[in-house]
Amino acid sequence: MLLARLLRVPALRCLWTKFPIGSAALRARHDIDPRPHYRFGVWEGAELARALGIPRITVCEFGVAGGRGLLALERIAEETEGATGVGVDVVGFDSGQGLPPPRDYRDVPHFWATGNYKMDEQALRRQLRRAHL
Repeated sequence: MLLARLLRVPALRCLWTKFPIGSAALRARHDIDPRPHYRFGVWEGAELARALGIPRITVCEFGVAGGRGLLALERIAEETEGATGVGVDVVGFDSGQGLPPPRDYRDVPHFWATGNYKMDEQALRRQLRRAHL
């Protein structure tokens, strides 16, 4: 397929990601999104739900932090709903306090500090349109 060959050119994939044209199905099939791992999961879940006759699904993000991922999930959920007809609810889970203190060396305490990824809950809630926090 010509499109698959063209997408081997890194600049073209990057350009298509910045200017998302084409159907949601086409972009999902070719991983065209700033967060392709989010798009893939939401799209495949909605496609499976449609095949099974399930009208709604829920997608979750654990560890919301600043909220950019949750906002991306909202956008992807809206596009997926329009393309598949399956409702997509978005939910984010976070304590808001950031990382807990490390318990041992496996928590990589020399790299991750207590309180990293703290959430500004009010600022994030003002930006959310449909997600539940």
